[in-house]
Amino acid sequence: MSAGSETSRVLSNHLRFLVKLLEGRWSEVSSGNLQPSSICVGIDINISKDLARQFFGDGDFKIFGIDGSMAQEEYMEMLLFYVCSLGYYGRMKVGRSGIEVDTSGAEREEALALTGSVPLWMEDLSNVNPEAASASEDFEVTRSIESVSYALMRLSELTLACKAVQESDAKVIFIDGLLSSIYGPLMRDLRLLIRSRSVLEGFDTPHGKISKADLVLSGNLGPYPNFSPNRDVFSTYNMVRYLLSIPTDTWISLNDLTMKFHNFSEAYGGLTRLNNRLNSALLEYDGDGKRIRVKSAARGFWNRIWWATSKLVTRIFEESKEYPLLLGENRWITILDLSALNLFTLFNFLGQAIKKKILVIGIAKDTSATDFVRSLLPVLLHTKGAAKGSLGIPRLHSDKAFLTMYSTINHQKLPTPWRTVEHDYAFSSALSDIKDGKLIIRPARRIIGSEQVFVKSYFQSRSSTIDPSMRTPVFCYDRPVYPEQDKELIKELKARKHGHSFQFEPILDSNGSSRIGNLALHLLSLSDNPNIIEESGHNHLLFLADKHVKVVSKQAAQMLKSIASLGLEGVVSKYKAYFVAKKFREMRASIEKLREMRG
Repeated sequence: MSAGSETSRVLSNHLRFLVKLLEGRWSEVSSGNLQPSSICVGIDINISKDLARQFFGDGDFKIFGIDGSMAQEEYMEMLLFYVCSLGYYGRMKVGRSGIEVDTSGAEREEALALTGSVPLWMEDLSNVNPEAASASEDFEVTRSIESVSYALMRLSELTLACKAVQESDAKVIFIDGLLSSIYGPLMRDLRLLIRSRSVLEGFDTPHGKISKADLVLSGNLGPYPNFSPNRDVFSTYNMVRYLLSIPTDTWISLNDLTMKFHNFSEAYGGLTRLNNRLNSALLEYDGDGKRIRVKSAARGFWNRIWWATSKLVTRIFEESKEYPLLLGENRWITILDLSALNLFTLFNFLGQAIKKKILVIGIAKDTSATDFVRSLLPVLLHTKGAAKGSLGIPRLHSDKAFLTMYSTINHQKLPTPWRTVEHDYAFSSALSDIKDGKLIIRPARRIIGSEQVFVKSYFQSRSSTIDPSMRTPVFCYDRPVYPEQDKELIKELKARKHGHSFQFEPILDSNGSSRIGNLALHLLSLSDNPNIIEESGHNHLLFLADKHVKVVSKQAAQMLKSIASLGLEGVVSKYKAYFVAKKFREMRASIEKLREMRG
């Protein structure tokens, strides 16, 4: 038997196994007693209209879609980064007759276009991304390079989002990708940055020099999110938030704090440790040490951080005279600094959007999330008095796969458009189960992440008129928490860690009553173009922006290499540095190409 025949036989066997695996999962979803009304809801047009008039007001407005792309090239040991982001807009009319959305005549918003190009010597990559210094394999180096491209691209997208919020008639902003997926890694990087030294520290602003305390407070307190849980590490910042709400010249006694915080020892212990790490830059005590307040110098933290962030973003994308990633002689803007700039820009964007009543929706085309099946379903079933086993919670390790199968199987009971009940982003870091009729919620790892930051949902917009079981893909959206509208969705649950219970207060639309969720689904269902098969059920504005930026980035990649070639060939020739500047594989590929051309 030939090697090719043997390979074919083995592959056929493996494929048959996978088909059986899929059929088993399909059967598992089909045999469950989980009713669509338990987890999914449709649109209530009247509620959507009423909220739109209350939230947006009557009028003719713009709705935006913002997306970005990136390109990178390597030439003679030089890295060439290029990022491009832009926005398209359509129209939305809100009035007594309801909501009308028109994206058929979508146009580019000239003010919402941002490009940036940054060259970097390969040997300086470790100055921007220190992980590159320990990279020993090609894929590790590639990952270090791509992380810089991605950070720059995300920063350009969020900067445009900040500009879109300033548009007087902007009412809805669609972002490519989930906001929560941006937020999580940025918060992780901020914790790493705080342990080292940021290029922002010592930055001189009109509001004073930036300190490490400014970084810590800005990353944990605002201007978004608007809530800090009174548990775990978050209790420290919950106490700081409270102290900041007290007038500058007012002292508060430790006895009053004891009465205010049921977990005073945990919160105050964390606060004193934080103050010590910040070299006492956060708190001051009166003479007997029994009263405290936040130092007046620490209170202007956001003004300083946002001023510096704006300056550095302008330097990266708009300044042409100075090299963008190096301040002075040896102060490199690192990948962690870029993450901090992204985080602060995200916070400014969301804070302004909430203040101006602009609905922000992040949309993910593909996601491997499991929190809906793993963490949320047991909670939903328990609130309805059902036992986990009786309804057959599926063992699928993908929310999207489960909901896609579930929607097709239940197409007669679940007309499109529909969405799952909205749930708190914090469920992604929790595990839930029902045992002996009791709901058990616990951290998936060390702690459950902060609740009341983002709300998630899955949705499906369209089905075939010929065969209703044939449907557009299931997508995921999320949005920031709007305190005024979402306060009625806060649930008080008990979670457990190390044998002790604690209060968990997530946003949970357990009865499908989220008015903003209803409005979001309505707008999503009106914002695609079913005549273009690859975007049906998704979003027309993001589709246009995506196509545009990819074309621009592809053109830019060739342009960058041409410019680099013109700029470097003379230097290489002058210093006889061809073998130093040219990668071995690049040099070998060039020689092999010449050999092919000759013969």
